[in-house]
Amino acid sequence: MGKSSNVGGSVPDRVPDYRLQLVLNLITQNNNVLLQELSKQLMVSKRTIRRDIEKLKTQNKLKREGNEETGYWVVIENTNFTD
Repeated sequence: MGKSSNVGGSVPDRVPDYRLQLVLNLITQNNNVLLQELSKQLMVSKRTIRRDIEKLKTQNKLKREGNEETGYWVVIENTNFTD
């Protein structure tokens, strides 16, 4: 009856590459996009988007300039994850 939780202290390696690519594409189109907007467009939770963004940051593909309210996203590298 208990729910299993896969939320841990680190970013899981099993994040779907296609979703990471979609996140980068959406941020490229609008570097002021909010996490809530990304979660709605990709039909996943805000927590999932946060994990995806952390993975992209770890891979040096994405960074945030400024704070959440007045900042914007910077796509460092937007290469396809799949060949």
